Amino acid sequence: LLVRSDDAGSTFTTPVPLAPGSPYLSFGQIALASLGANDVRAVFTAFDLYFGGAEIAYAGSTSGGESFSEPVLLSPIDHFNSYAPDVAAGWGIAVAWSDFDAWTGVTEIQVRVSTDGGATFSEQKRVDDSFGYACCPTIALAGDSTIYVAWQEKIDPFAFDEAYEVMF
Repeated sequence: LLVRSDDAGSTFTTPVPLAPGSPYLSFGQIALASLGANDVRAVFTAFDLYFGGAEIAYAGSTSGGESFSEPVLLSPIDHFNSYAPDVAAGWGIAVAWSDFDAWTGVTEIQVRVSTDGGATFSEQKRVDDSFGYACCPTIALAGDSTIYVAWQEKIDPFAFDEAYEVMF
């Protein structure tokens, strides 16, 4: 659900659903970006309670959050865990998330970009080069085409004496 305040937080609107509910889905981790009072972009994790796994979805509003587009699935339906999404708005809309592959044990940072207001998104692109654990990205847009992504990374997620690093 989303609420909006137009008076610096003194009052808030009635909650509006971002995505339709389902007995087979559980929603989690949500991130928002905005280009102004009427522009709201949201990404969220959708957990599949029937088949397992989690995927990343996007919905946008150009009505100040009064209504949202139908959610668009950004991560592949692979029954693995896609989580910790972030979204940035500016010259386009960019989304980053962590994608864990249970078969290889590797967690990657994936990015997709839209230059048409969220109508379509590029193919996903892996931006890290870790063979271990890359997690929890944050993304920003600058200029006419610059994308910044930062995340935490640990080469061996099972090595207790190895420190995490913040990557850019």
